[in-house]
Amino acid sequence: MIKIKTIGRIPTQEELARITQQTKVMPFRICYAGEGGDTWKVLRQEETYSDKSVGNREITTLQRSISEIAKLIGAEPINLIHIGPGEGIEIPVLFERIKPTNKAVYTGVDISKEMLVNTARLQSAQLKGVKPLWYQTDIETEGNLELVAEETRKQGAKRNLVCLLGQGVISSNEKSWENISQCLKSGDFFYLTIEGDDIARRDEICASYDLPFVRGLISIGLRRAGYDTRKGSFKTSFNPKKSRAEVHFTTGYRGDILSLTSYKPTPKNLQKRLIRQGFEIKHLKFYKDLHTFAVLCQKRNH
Repeated sequence: MIKIKTIGRIPTQEELARITQQTKVMPFRICYAGEGGDTWKVLRQEETYSDKSVGNREITTLQRSISEIAKLIGAEPINLIHIGPGEGIEIPVLFERIKPTNKAVYTGVDISKEMLVNTARLQSAQLKGVKPLWYQTDIETEGNLELVAEETRKQGAKRNLVCLLGQGVISSNEKSWENISQCLKSGDFFYLTIEGDDIARRDEICASYDLPFVRGLISIGLRRAGYDTRKGSFKTSFNPKKSRAEVHFTTGYRGDILSLTSYKPTPKNLQKRLIRQGFEIKHLKFYKDLHTFAVLCQKRNH
């Protein structure tokens, strides 16, 4: 059994359900606790998702970009803070070039304990000898990620590399990136991979969110918020004004619920947002064949 430390303030399922009912927008993190964590594990291992869709594009982007990222951050020891590791499929790729050594540590961060347990179990061979740290927290709540970053420095190296890899849903809430920016100190980096917009491939982008296991995960959250998913229908569309894919659930009698949003930026939109949220871009590459970005940033000195 791994040791998981709960840190900071985490909104309760009841709070997230109330937000959904009042705003008609479901905070997606309501889905991940308990059975949601196991559903995500199955989803990431499901062939249609992992081999033919967004999961494959994002891991391929990581594989293509990791060597350049390792060069830019330098040889000085650096901790890895891995936000939303899921079942940890990125860990083998990260460790090929940036494995924590010389006092550096690996830190897994998730709102779901089940997600962290799955990562530790499925990647036990990769994590052998690394002495990982595990934190349950909500990175969308201000101050929580700063606590994780400080504790990681105390137990590891002086520098942190915060990794947000293939997390369009987390990125759709601007507060997430603001909190990442706030947790960075001198010498720290932010490594981001994210699927971008492609007008010609928007149907392909949206199709990822129509898969049965994705709908199953969304349905877990909707049921927790008090909605009967048997009495309604889903519709996925692309919102170009907000640069995101959206999944709406229409109940017919209780209105429309925006149940998932996933940020899919254009190059211009991505650069503007990073600068607005206090980052200095050190590397940004768009892999056109994958319509996916790899980005390395530091906190901008004001």
